[in-house]
Amino acid sequence: MKNAWQAENISHALEEFYMAKAG
Repeated sequence: MKNAWQAENISHALEEFYMAKAG
């Protein structure tokens, strides 16, 4: 269960990273 939460957390972090990069 922890792995699933970690993957979701990383996915969200990547989303924010790309948004900041594009902006």
